[in-house]
Amino acid sequence: MNTSIHGLGNVIGDHNTVTVTVNGRTEARLFVNVPPKPALLVGRDGALADLKARLMNGTHGAHTATATTAAALSAVRGLPGVGKTTLAAALAYDPDVLAHFGGGIFWGDLGPAAKKADAADPVLRRWADPLGVDVTAYPNARALARAIGTALARSGKPALLILDDAWEWAPLAVLREVDAPGSAHLLTTRQPALARAFTGAADAVANVDELRLEDSLALLRALAPEAVAHDPAAARELVELTGGLPLALTLVGCALTAKSAGGHPRRIRQAIAELRGFTERFLRVPPGAERTLCAAIAASDQRVNDPRWYALGAFAPKPATFDEDAALFVMAADPHDAPESQEGPALLDRLCDLGLLETVNDRYALHQTIAEYAREQMPVFLPAGDPRPRAAAERHARHYLALANADRQDWQRIEAAWPQIQHAWAWVSVREDAELVLEYVWALREYLNIRGLWNEYMRWHSRGLEAARAADRRKDEGALLNNLAWVYDALGERRRALETYEAALAIRREVGDRAGEGTTLNNIGGVYDALGERRRALETYEAALAIVREVGDRAGEGTTLNNIGLVYDALGERRRALETYEAALAIRREVGDRAGEGTTLNNIGWIYLNEGDKAQARTYLEQALAIAEAVEYPDLANAARNGLAAVAGNELGNE
Repeated sequence: MNTSIHGLGNVIGDHNTVTVTVNGRTEARLFVNVPPKPALLVGRDGALADLKARLMNGTHGAHTATATTAAALSAVRGLPGVGKTTLAAALAYDPDVLAHFGGGIFWGDLGPAAKKADAADPVLRRWADPLGVDVTAYPNARALARAIGTALARSGKPALLILDDAWEWAPLAVLREVDAPGSAHLLTTRQPALARAFTGAADAVANVDELRLEDSLALLRALAPEAVAHDPAAARELVELTGGLPLALTLVGCALTAKSAGGHPRRIRQAIAELRGFTERFLRVPPGAERTLCAAIAASDQRVNDPRWYALGAFAPKPATFDEDAALFVMAADPHDAPESQEGPALLDRLCDLGLLETVNDRYALHQTIAEYAREQMPVFLPAGDPRPRAAAERHARHYLALANADRQDWQRIEAAWPQIQHAWAWVSVREDAELVLEYVWALREYLNIRGLWNEYMRWHSRGLEAARAADRRKDEGALLNNLAWVYDALGERRRALETYEAALAIRREVGDRAGEGTTLNNIGGVYDALGERRRALETYEAALAIVREVGDRAGEGTTLNNIGLVYDALGERRRALETYEAALAIRREVGDRAGEGTTLNNIGWIYLNEGDKAQARTYLEQALAIAEAVEYPDLANAARNGLAAVAGNELGNE
């Protein structure tokens, strides 16, 4: 098979595709969130061929993959640093694999922080967007997983779903529900029991062992050819010390390359002595390859000779990444009296040269074991009177807080940093700093809403509520209760929403928050409307309208008038509804609320449609559709298209 691949890379958003030429025919492939192609893969040809056979021939796991069966399951298991992720990434770029899986390759990053079922959410959201699945339309991760499976099945072609670095079962149970005929799942994990539980069969687990001696030598030779050529016997001794872990070999090879710039034979002997010496420092680690890996990291650390880099342990490890600005900010407050203090970018370059830091396109990533080492060495205290944040973790948290606050509506930018934001929140949420907790909740509220992360939204707001109550921040408490009630309403828990709104309303009245009171009354009106209590809804909306007019909230006035129009329409009072909608439309145009303008135009169009005025209905619905497409509001676009289809159907029936 003559297969070539073009345009590969770790691309997110609207560019999750590559082109594949199969026997002279060019085909598009979805290639979602796949990391860059490994630069070097040594000694894994047999493992790669075995995985290809398992995945492509359907002779693996609990199922047999055919055009009509459920997804097949395989797993790769091995020690940290053995190269599981590298092997899986090489598989994703394999031309035969890309040719076979016409439905695309989908990569999901998990990691040690993915412990609960909702940790599947970020993976599913990444997969949903390129497939055209609206993530906000599904109430929970399992429903979204099934919708993604349905979207994959519609293509009629098998897909490969790779789940990297799993630590816990709960998110895997959700991700396994992305089930499409002929497709396959591949898991990488350190844990044998998890691999077996995922596949349902021990023979579906491929154990990736340490490299054999000759393969280890080949890898070291590829990384540091001059050093190995100078002293092959010493190179063999060094390889034996590393235990065959590719990560340890990479660290040693990078160090040899950096140290042997002049190429002296004693360099490799010196590396052997250092590795042996540092191994004695890690007697707490079980003997074997993992202890050797820790020693290799420590030896590389000694060559860096600048403790500022330990602050990078505050970042979430691979698969999460971070940019240079974030790295420099987090390192900036560490002690400046390091023995060989270097400028930030130069220090990052040195870390990359020594293999302690990886580059992923224009970003950086830390291996889990290296991140753990850095955290253990991380200095906690700064000089007395230093005004900067007192811990690297706080600097990390404040950097990503500033990123979110720069534009709370820019969900794509926030999503790219979401693994780091979640990592920061894990630290922030257990602090007693109510101010920082609340800052995080308010900064990320819009993102959680836009992306439909209701479980996260409720957890964050519940923690914020605790912080607000502990700090006696009554106004914040009222706002948080209002927002929690809004989510309960969105999830269909109307009575619980009503109770929570009432609690919010009492607090907002107590603290004199008139604008907040108007908002909560408006929301309560929406619940009554959903419960079919139209007259009570109308009374509540009218009370809200009086308040928003009193405080001069023109946008709120437009929203409330639109809601009142909805109630009149439901009561069959279409003329009155139309008048109210027209008033709402004028205000929404005045304040530049494009999404609101489109919503009201759609509502007016449907009234004309129901009254049989097709010309007017088309005029308003077309305007609504144009705005929905301009502001990327899919629900509104669908409603307007449905209305236009009904207009067209009526016209056809009257011919």
